[in-house]
Parts: sequence; C-alpha cells; structure tokens
Amino acid sequence: MNTLTLVGRLGKDPEVTESKNGVKIAKFSIATNDGYGENKKTNWHNCTAFNKAAEIIGDYVNKGDNLAVNGTVDYNKYEDKVYTNVIVNQFTLLGSKNTEKDPF
Repeated sequence: MNTLTLVGRLGKDPEVTESKNGVKIAKFSIATNDGYGENKKTNWHNCTAFNKAAEIIGDYVNKGDNLAVNGTVDYNKYEDKVYTNVIVNQFTLLGSKNTEKDPF
C-alpha cells in the first residue's frame, strides 16, 4: 500500500497552472521537522494536487500555512537521480500562520 500523511507548513505560496487539456495543477512544498534539540532537522516534501483540490489550495493556502496532506508517493527517475513527489488525494487546512498569533 502506498499511502502517506504529512503535517507541516508550506515553504512558499502554491504555484497553480492549467494543462492544455484544462486540468488544474497546484505544486507546493511542505516542511516537516524530525528529531529534537541539536538533532532537529527540517525535511522538505514536494506535493502536487489536481483539479478541484488544486483550485482550493491555490485560492486559500499561502506560505507558512499549516496543512495536513494525505496522498501517495510518486517516484521519478531523471539522469540517474530519483525524485519523489506526493500526489495529494485529500488535504486539511489546519490554520494560517497569520491567525495563530495571539493579539494579547
């Protein structure tokens, strides 16, 4: 089974394009943290959403927003390097970085 769940923040605003046959495509990256203390590191995950999901992500998700993504991992080989990409099946916007600040 090829299933993945990620929860993290967007590194930059999603890039939304439309293919020649009218399919909307949103590409974005999510940062997750691993470890703690001096061993803490940030991992970046490239994600792609299609059609209605791409449209919603393009309209409502911005850099720094916290997002949960469910999807599958796609592996592509190019010039002896393997690249991974998460194909988004479902997502949940967990909060905007701007709304999480306590005004008091």
